[in-house]
Amino acid sequence: MYYISPDIFHDDDQILINDNTPSVSDIQKYIESLYENISQPDVNSERPFILYLADHGGDKTFKINYGLEILKASDLDNWLDSLQNQTGCSVVVIFDACFSGSFVDILAPTDNQNRVIITSTGNHVAIFDSDGRVSFSQFFFNELNAGYSLSQSFENAKAHLSNQYLFNHQFPQICDGQNGELSEKSYIGGSFVVGDILPEIVDHTPTQSLSAGTHDLFVGVGDVEGVNRVWASIIPPNFQLPETTDDFDTPIINIPEMTLSDQGNGRYQGTYEGFYFNGIYHV
Repeated sequence: MYYISPDIFHDDDQILINDNTPSVSDIQKYIESLYENISQPDVNSERPFILYLADHGGDKTFKINYGLEILKASDLDNWLDSLQNQTGCSVVVIFDACFSGSFVDILAPTDNQNRVIITSTGNHVAIFDSDGRVSFSQFFFNELNAGYSLSQSFENAKAHLSNQYLFNHQFPQICDGQNGELSEKSYIGGSFVVGDILPEIVDHTPTQSLSAGTHDLFVGVGDVEGVNRVWASIIPPNFQLPETTDDFDTPIINIPEMTLSDQGNGRYQGTYEGFYFNGIYHV
């Protein structure tokens, strides 16, 4: 795995990842290093190349290192073409950014290429709520981790998005040049479904009419082992999703959020004091 990011990353265990400052040439050089000047390429017909991109996107472009450099879809396509011509490997591109769908037609495979392109949206904005904890990528990788194919993981993630108020105008794209046959038989990790490995909401505060003021919220969660936090995002009646038409102009989503306290037996609840307006709240 080759990871590049402009940020120094650490997790809750304070494990630091201080990688190179990314550049467009880093991506090109790494792809070329998989087959140039080596007797046994690192990828082949049995070992696919998987590329994941997440940040700010524009029309057929992707911002690198806070926008100091711009990756063009046409350049990426040329590098992937060379990689596949030299190695015969399959390629999977997973792209979560605004306007990521504008890459699909350019990266689309030729008749002799095994290539799957998955994007979080079409030629529109992509939404990240709660610091990315709620996003296309999160839903998609959860499904892959459960053992589903690329195609089924995509469809499941797409369904999750359509059920979320913030995301139901975001339209993910998938293309494999084979009417879905390649993505249906392609997996990242094991090709077996491991069952209910993620917490699941099994009960919640019912839909109801509320007057402005303070009200209690609760949620019932199944499979709570390993759960660190349960929270609710509250979208008020006067909320309007920001729109953008400019390259790299990602809308900033500020949604009120509250942590729900553990009451035992999978029940979490809290009191929210921010119901300031009469109307429909999406929680």
